[in-house]
Amino acid sequence: MREVLVLSDDDSYLTPAEVAEILRKVVEESREKGEEETFEVRATLEHVEKIKRLGSEPAGKLISELLKFERINPIHAYKIAELMPRDEAELRPVFAKERFELSTEELKEILTVIDKYRE
Repeated sequence: MREVLVLSDDDSYLTPAEVAEILRKVVEESREKGEEETFEVRATLEHVEKIKRLGSEPAGKLISELLKFERINPIHAYKIAELMPRDEAELRPVFAKERFELSTEELKEILTVIDKYRE
């Protein structure tokens, strides 16, 4: 039976950078055991490396700062850190399923925070 990789013991969210760190450790542990990492782990790591836009530390700081906004919940904050939207048109879809709409001013404030962490 194939081993299942559990990234987190709780229902917390992970940034792409955190997923990449975990997968790199899995690859390293596999190599130490003399095993080859699975295709799935290798493909996932390659994908995550391509899509990550921030390292773990800056992403964590960005998420913390985003959570200070009244209407941003953890799901929004992690999605924003993953996507790093550049303008209102890219940011607005993060909130598309919500029963509220952010004002242009609120969106600009969020984008100002994001811009501080842009690499």
